[in-house]
This record gives sequence, structure tokens and C-alpha cells, in this order.
Amino acid sequence: VLLATAGYDHVIRLWEPRSGVCARTLQFEGSQVNRLLIAPDKQFLLAAGNPQVKIYDVLAGTPAPISKYGGHTSNITAIGMIKGNNNKYFFSASDDKTIKIWDKTSKVFQREFKCRSPVADAVMHPNGGEIISCHRDGKIRVWDIGKGTVSKEWAPDGKVSVSSISISRRNRCLIASTDSGKLYQFNPA
Repeated sequence: VLLATAGYDHVIRLWEPRSGVCARTLQFEGSQVNRLLIAPDKQFLLAAGNPQVKIYDVLAGTPAPISKYGGHTSNITAIGMIKGNNNKYFFSASDDKTIKIWDKTSKVFQREFKCRSPVADAVMHPNGGEIISCHRDGKIRVWDIGKGTVSKEWAPDGKVSVSSISISRRNRCLIASTDSGKLYQFNPA
């Protein structure tokens, strides 16, 4: 299974892409699913909703999550793996104006970055040491994970909300979209 989908019906569907057949379903009780992420090892699926992240063991065949992570107070808008450390750490970003770093073996977040505005989206920088977030206040921020500080900040469209971001794997460009429908390209280096 290489494809997972989910939404407001509290069900995660795992698909066999070649046949288009839903191979299995997983339950996400308590909220809609905002984000899905298949871990690099392809054994685990992370699902984010309001206000928690749940991890499922895709290979085990059970429909219930194996772990739940609560700590946000609003919708989780982004999740991602922290590079290195055998995929032990992941991050979550939320409308509650925080980005949290989690150890999968613990139910408590290890680090929290307090933002000035709700986080609309966030991605892991290919360098493994930074998280790039975009916000409802129109800003894009680069967070140094080690220092816990913002190292760069852009406001591409004034105060118009930046709704999503994506970065190339080779760190050549960062693309951001705003609520005004504009796209912006940055050099993330």
C-alpha cells in the first residue's frame, strides 16, 4: 500500500494504487483528519486532526492507533518527520500558534516553538536542522531546531495569509501560496 487518504468521515483508507481498490481502513475517532504522513520506513502512518496526532502501524493490520499524542489545543495543520535518529522524532504545527517536536517513544512533546500567529503549514528543511512554517499573519518563518529561534522571515504578500509551502528535496527552491491566489518562490539556503 502506497496511498493513504482521509477526511471528515473519521476514516483513513489505505489503497492499492494499481488496482484502485481500498485494501484497508483505519479509524480516527474524535475529529476529522487534517494531515497524513507515511513514515520513511513505510511501517508507520501519522495522522493529524483536532487536536492530536495518532500513529498507526500499517504492517500490523489493526485499525486502531498504536500511539496518541495530545498537546495542541486546536487543529493540527502540519506534520513531518525530523531527519535522522531512525525516524524517532516528528513535528506537528497547529492553529494554536505552536510547533511541537515529539519523540515517538514518549507521549509528551520534547520542544515547543511559540509562534505569533496560527500555523497554516510547515515542512522540514532538507538540511535536517530547520522547520519552515507559514502563518495566517502573512509570514514565512525558518526555525532553527537546535536553537529554538527564527533564523529567517519573509512576508511575501504583506499581511495576506500564507496558506501552504513546499520545498524541493535538493533545497533549490521554496514555493509558497497565499490566500490571494499568488505563488512565491524563495531561495531557502
